[in-house]
Amino acid sequence: MLTILPLLILLVLIALLSASLKMNYEYQKSVIFRLGRLSYVRGPGIYLTIPIIDQVKQVDRRTITVDIESQDTVTKDSVTVGVNAVLYYRRRLANS
Repeated sequence: MLTILPLLILLVLIALLSASLKMNYEYQKSVIFRLGRLSYVRGPGIYLTIPIIDQVKQVDRRTITVDIESQDTVTKDSVTVGVNAVLYYRRRLANS
């Protein structure tokens, strides 16, 4: 029994460390909430969190394109016009 206890403690510590280790790519930021309140924002790289207390939301900061379907409309003088659009957006601040 005494030889199993240190091994069990070591396994629990390894599990806690692997659950608290997080990583962001260069196009991501993480907003960390501690007990439901905004705690801090982390940029790209590796960081540690408290597994049960912290909640992490990752924000993608790349430019995202959304293709809007083309629409045909009729003008006042009865001319059919096709309208195409592409929407580009990007998040600037992760904490707002």
